[in-house]
Amino acid sequence: MKKLTLFLILFHIANFLLAQKYTTADETAIKLYNEAKTAMVNRDYKTASSKLKKALDKDYKFVEAHIQMAQIYKFNFVPRMEQMHYEKAVEYNGDPKRFTNIYYTLGNLYFKQGKYEESKKMYEDYVNSGKGKEAGLKEAKRNLIACEYAVEAMKDSTIIAPKMMPPQINAFSAQYFPSLTANEIFLVYTAITGAEQKTMAPPEKEMKKSKIPKSDINELFVHQDENVLVSRKDQHGNWTPAVSISKNINSKEYSEGATAISGDGKSIVMTICNHPKGEGGCDLYFSKRKGDDWSVPENLGPKINTTYKETYPTLSPDGRTMYFCSDRPGGKGGLDIWRSQLEEDGWSAPDNVGEPINTEGNEISPFIHANNHTLYFGSDFHIGFGGYDNFMSELTADAWTKPKNLGYPINSYQDEGTLFISPNGKKGYFSKKMGSTDDAVRHKLSVKLFEFDVPNHIKPSILAGYAQGLILDIDTKEKLDASVDLHNLETNKLLQKVHSDPIKGDYVVTLNHGGEYALYVSREGYLFESVNFNFKEDSTEVIEMDIYLKPIEVGQSIILNNMFFESGSYKLDKKSETELKKIIHWMDENSDVRMEISGYTDDVGSDSYNQTLSLNRAKEVYNYLIKNNISPGYLTYKGYGKEKPIAENTTEEGRRKNRRIEFKIIPGFDD
Repeated sequence: MKKLTLFLILFHIANFLLAQKYTTADETAIKLYNEAKTAMVNRDYKTASSKLKKALDKDYKFVEAHIQMAQIYKFNFVPRMEQMHYEKAVEYNGDPKRFTNIYYTLGNLYFKQGKYEESKKMYEDYVNSGKGKEAGLKEAKRNLIACEYAVEAMKDSTIIAPKMMPPQINAFSAQYFPSLTANEIFLVYTAITGAEQKTMAPPEKEMKKSKIPKSDINELFVHQDENVLVSRKDQHGNWTPAVSISKNINSKEYSEGATAISGDGKSIVMTICNHPKGEGGCDLYFSKRKGDDWSVPENLGPKINTTYKETYPTLSPDGRTMYFCSDRPGGKGGLDIWRSQLEEDGWSAPDNVGEPINTEGNEISPFIHANNHTLYFGSDFHIGFGGYDNFMSELTADAWTKPKNLGYPINSYQDEGTLFISPNGKKGYFSKKMGSTDDAVRHKLSVKLFEFDVPNHIKPSILAGYAQGLILDIDTKEKLDASVDLHNLETNKLLQKVHSDPIKGDYVVTLNHGGEYALYVSREGYLFESVNFNFKEDSTEVIEMDIYLKPIEVGQSIILNNMFFESGSYKLDKKSETELKKIIHWMDENSDVRMEISGYTDDVGSDSYNQTLSLNRAKEVYNYLIKNNISPGYLTYKGYGKEKPIAENTTEEGRRKNRRIEFKIIPGFDD
C-alpha cells in the first residue's frame, strides 16, 4: 500500500513537472501539441494545423501552440494570421524572459507594416529581457532608433503629394527605374511586359514526389520578361504611350532592366542577367543612340563586370561617369555603390565611393543628378522608415556629406529606392510598390511610377539648366556629328564631353546655376566655335541655340567669346586660359593653316585710343600663343579699333559685342 501511494505521488509529481514545461496544464492539449510538432517535422502542415487548433480549443492560452500556429501560417504566406497568433502568444506569455524571440519576431512584423509604436514596445521588451541573441539585439536596437525617427518624421508638416503617372506610362503590372534626359523630353524606364512558363519546369514525375503543390511549382518557374520602354513628351507636354526603346536592346530571352540614360539622351547603360557572354550573373551593358535607334548592347568587360553582381547603373549628364552597385569583394557590406570614369581606352577600374554612403547593409539604385554633385540612392541600413528608403548626399570639395533621409511620404515602411530629380529640381519621379508587401511571387506585385513637386529640403543645392540645339554646316546646312566640350572658366576644368548626333545633328549639355562656362564645338575640317554661358547672372533654365560651323577656308573667322581682358586694359584675364589652350590645340591639329588674331573695340573714346587698345589686345593673345610653341610663321595679329562693328554702339550690350577678338584664316604660304 505504501509503495502504491509512493508511486501515485511520484506519478503526479512527474505530470506536474511535465506540465510546468508548458504554459498549459491540460494533458490532452499537450499531447495534441506534441503530435502537431511531429507532423511539422514531416512537413504535414495540414495535420499539424488540425492538431494545434484542437489543442487551443482545450486551452486557448497555450502559448506554445500559438507559436507553432504562427509558424505554419508563415510557411503558407498568411501574414495576418501569423501575426495574430504571435500577438496571442505575447498576450498570454506575460514574461519576455520566456519565449524571448517572439517579441523580436512580432517587433519585426509590426516594423514592416509601419506600426512603429507597437514595434517599439516589442523591441524594448526583447532588449530588456537580457535573453536576446547578439545579432537580434543589434538589429532590434537599430530598429528602435528607426522607430523613434519614423514617429517624429511623420509629424513633419511638409506636404508632398505624389501623383501616379498616367495609364500610358503605368500600363503594366510593374514599372520602375525612371530616367529622363536633361531636357525632360524622353522618359526611359524598366517594365515587366510579360510573363511566360519556362521550359525548364520539372517533369510531372518529379512534381509528384515534391511536397509543394503543382500550382506553386509552376509559379516558381515563371520567366519575367523585363524590357526597356521609352515615352516622349508631345507638343502639349503630355506623355505618349510607352513603347519598346529598340529591338536591338529588348529581347525575349533575357531581362533588360535597371536602365539609365545620359542627360544628352545618347548613351544608355543597363543590367542584363544570365547572358551567355556575361562575366557573371548580372552584368552592365552599354548602348549608343544614332538617329532614332540604338546599338546592340555591349558588355562593359572585366574591369566593370565580375563573377559577382553588377546592377543599378546611373550616368552623369555627358555619360562619362558611371555609378553602379555591386557585391564584389572590397566593399563595406552587401551591395555597395561604385564609380567609374570613361577614359580613352574604356571604363576605368571602379572605386568604392566609401563612407558615409556605403554601409554594412545594402545600397541600391544610385542616381547622380544633372549637377554631377548630388547623389540620391536607396539603403536598407541608414536610419529610416524600414526596408529600403531614399537618401541624398552631396559631393563637396572634401567628401560626400552625411546621407539625409528624404522623409515621408517619399519613404515609408515599404521598399523605396528608384528616384529621379529633374535638373531644375522642380519635379521628382519614383516607383512605389502597391498592395501587400508579403506577396511571394514577384510577377504578381504591382509597382507604379509616381511624380511629385520636389520640396525645398530635398532639392539639390546646385540646380541645373541645359542648352540644346543643332550643329550644322554654315553653308550647306547639313547636320553634323561634332564634339561638344563644356568647360568651367573659373577652374579651367572640362565638365562635359558629348557629341551631336551623326544623323540628327542635335546636342544637349547641362549647365549648373552659379557658374560661367565655355562651350566649344569642334569637327575635323572646320573652325571651332566658341560660346559663353554666364549662369551667374542668367537664371534661364533652357537655352535653345543652333551652332553653325565654318569650313577651313581663307577669309573665314570666328569670334573668341571666351577671351577676357581687364577693364580698359590689354592684360589677359585668367579666365581666358581655357580659350587660349583651345586655340593651341586647334592650331596643332591644323598646322598648315595661317591665322590672324584680330582686335576690335566699341566707339567709346578716341580713335587713336581704340586703335592702340585693339592692337595691344591682339598682340597679347599673339604673344601667349608664341610662348606656347605656336610658330610665328603661322600667326599674325592686327588691331582694327572701332572699325567693323557687329552691333549698334548705342547700348551696353551692343558695345560689349563690338569689344572682341576674332580668329581669322588668312592666305598661307601656297596661297
